[in-house]
Amino acid sequence: GFFFLRLQLEKRVMSTRTDEQKVILQRKLDLVATSPRVLLIATAPWCGHCKTMQDEIPKLAANLKATATNADLVHLQQGDMDKSFMAKYKIGGFPTITLLSHGEEVRPFRVGKRTAEHMLAFMMSTAIVPKIVLAK
Repeated sequence: GFFFLRLQLEKRVMSTRTDEQKVILQRKLDLVATSPRVLLIATAPWCGHCKTMQDEIPKLAANLKATATNADLVHLQQGDMDKSFMAKYKIGGFPTITLLSHGEEVRPFRVGKRTAEHMLAFMMSTAIVPKIVLAK
C-alpha cells in the first residue's frame, strides 16, 4: 500500500541524483561516521515539525562555526538514508537530532525547543572529555 509506494518514491529520488549531489551526500555520510563531534539532524519532507525548524538549520550552522563548539553539522533528509543507516544512528522518527562522535551516539537532543539557540546551547553544554594518553 502506501508504505510501499513511499519506498518506491524514495528509491526514485536516490537514483535521480546528479554526480555532484552523490559526492556531497557521501561526504555527509563520511562526516557522520568519522567526525569527533557532529550534530546529526535527520528530517523528512512530510514532517510538520521538520518544516517548522527548516529555517533554524542554516542559522545553527553559521553559529556553530562562530562559537568554539568545534562541531560539524550534518542535515540529512529521509531520502538520503537507508534502513541500516537509520537503525545504526537510532533514527526512529523525524526530526531526530543527535550528537555523535566517530559514529557513536554521545547524546540525543531532547530538551528545549528546536531552535538554533536551543540546539547551540545543547552543543555548548556537551563538551567531549578528551582521552588523556599517558606517556610510557
